[in-house]
Amino acid sequence: MRRLLFMLTIVALVAGCGSGQKDNSEAGVKKMDAQQWANEVAAICEYSLDKLDELVGHKPELTPELIQSVADLKEEVIQKLVMLGRVRENMDDAEKSSADLKLSLKTSRIGKKPQWENTMVRTREHYAKLDPDFTSVITSFNVISQYAYFNLLREQEPADAARLGL
Repeated sequence: MRRLLFMLTIVALVAGCGSGQKDNSEAGVKKMDAQQWANEVAAICEYSLDKLDELVGHKPELTPELIQSVADLKEEVIQKLVMLGRVRENMDDAEKSSADLKLSLKTSRIGKKPQWENTMVRTREHYAKLDPDFTSVITSFNVISQYAYFNLLREQEPADAARLGL
């Protein structure tokens, strides 16, 4: 079931991208090809899962410090993905499509890691009993790659897109 949800998320990411995006040409935005971009985004997503699992995978006591650590990790990952989203914005449509496909293949492998099931299923279920808001933050890592897809982010998280100036 979780793999199905993961794959549906990837399909939604790919389907929601590539139309009506504004030009984000800026000084300092790196130029990458589709493979480099997919590698970078996948590495950040994998990093976020590994770090999240380190923080909550052993189900520590729910404290304000733990909640803040998870929030800080999410913001760190968001900032990295937004920078890569700016790179994607500067790609032509064919390059975007290629990048999206390459990322989809990479992220499907991340979903098979044991940490994925531990964090996204068992740990999330544990904290759901204690704090539904915290559980929502953990769950949000499931679709964190949307921060590299500005159209999708604007649709699904408009307040966050506005906060980020997108």
